[in-house]
Amino acid sequence: MQELIGKICHIYLDDIVIWSQSIEEHTENVKLVLKVLKDAHLYVNPDKTHLFCLEIDFLGHHISACGIKADSKKADHILSWPVPKSATETRSFLGLVRYLADFLPSLAEHTGILTELTTITAEKNFPVWTDHYQVSFNTIKSIVVSRECLTTINLAKMPEYKIFVTTDASDKHSGTVLSFGKTWPSARPVAFDSMTFKGAELNYLVHEKELLAIIRVLKKWRVDLLGSPFLIYMDHKTLENFNTQKDLSHRQARWMELMSQYNARIVYIKGGDNCVADALSCLLNEGALNEAEKAA
Repeated sequence: MQELIGKICHIYLDDIVIWSQSIEEHTENVKLVLKVLKDAHLYVNPDKTHLFCLEIDFLGHHISACGIKADSKKADHILSWPVPKSATETRSFLGLVRYLADFLPSLAEHTGILTELTTITAEKNFPVWTDHYQVSFNTIKSIVVSRECLTTINLAKMPEYKIFVTTDASDKHSGTVLSFGKTWPSARPVAFDSMTFKGAELNYLVHEKELLAIIRVLKKWRVDLLGSPFLIYMDHKTLENFNTQKDLSHRQARWMELMSQYNARIVYIKGGDNCVADALSCLLNEGALNEAEKAA
């Protein structure tokens, strides 16, 4: 396929994407690709083949005539966020999205409405959740998963731009954000993720839960991370030296072996600066979270 890659198609492992400017051109391009495969005694699976599509999802990207944008499935955890029932829950949701206001000015007018629910008065007597609040809540979600917010990793912009993974873990959940930009504070999100600890994981030590949050995203976002340098931001300082730690359990040794496949460096940040991953790690509605995980 070497003569066709980059001209009429892209390939990742056994997935082939063919693009064209017209129906007639696309017919010829599909024939070219199928002929090359036939000559090499390779065959496509009809059940996994989609021809003449106007838009597709490929490697975490949504591709159409309008351009390339991040797959909205990467923000399922935002869309499934439950309606806040207290000032604390409202504050947690706002902490998740407020940092985005730097490049999404329209976000402020909607977060401002929900800010009314975080006052001392609301702490004592949480107001009735009216349509006024629901509209702002839904609008914030739609903005956060929009093309104007979510971005994609463009390797051509590196090393000026960098890949950042920000993680945090609570007793029962972990939260992670994948972002891309010149600096960590200014980077735009690529994907959000949350995980519920189950079974024996609930008994892990704090630093092991923090490590498990990293291991999960290394597996889930392997396509985005493998082969590229990236920084892991977390508020657990002892893990900065995990790669040089000598006395490891069998579980930690397995995790270190997996991490050795990636060009990653752990960076410590203060807990107060880790508001997004922290909010995701404190999701209260486990039912909604589990549904989002199934969808992802």
